[in-house]
Amino acid sequence: MSTVLVVDDQPINRVVITRLLRSLHLDVIEACDGQQGLQQYLQHGRSTIVCVLLDLMMPVLDGFNAAVSMRSAESQHGWLPVPIVAFTSEDVRHGSPTWHQCMRSGFNDIVPKPMDKQHATQLLFRWLPGLRERQADSSSSGGSDNNTVLRSCSEAGCSKHSQGIGSEDECAPRRSVGRGSSSSSSVCSG
Repeated sequence: MSTVLVVDDQPINRVVITRLLRSLHLDVIEACDGQQGLQQYLQHGRSTIVCVLLDLMMPVLDGFNAAVSMRSAESQHGWLPVPIVAFTSEDVRHGSPTWHQCMRSGFNDIVPKPMDKQHATQLLFRWLPGLRERQADSSSSGGSDNNTVLRSCSEAGCSKHSQGIGSEDECAPRRSVGRGSSSSSSVCSG
């Protein structure tokens, strides 16, 4: 099974992204900041983690420095580079200062928040060979809604989870098995 590392300091963003990825039959490992994301990447390795979705602005270690550290670790361990995708509400237009900083830091792609499921699926098809075939197989057996929207914490009403996206329980640390064989784990506290 393919595992995506999701690194974001906002619990609601992790919940929504994890749900989207699990609907695509991907396993998910969550981390709350760049340092935890780097630790998870080093612990699980390139053979497990096939893609990293990394927020840019986080406490402890931001996404830029986390990406640089991941690239350094890959070089030290002789790992093939993992696709690292910036997932951010920052200005990420091609040529913007944030875009240039992402490229210098080792990101492969940048995606603005919010993002719908169709856009997310296209992005993952680009970076995860074989996912398109798995999706075609699952679509023939009754696929899921393509209109799920990934929203930032403030847009989703994180404090009360008012959009029906998640519950308080989903923001706590967890190791759970999802539908089918997809699973998620989190090293985040509360």
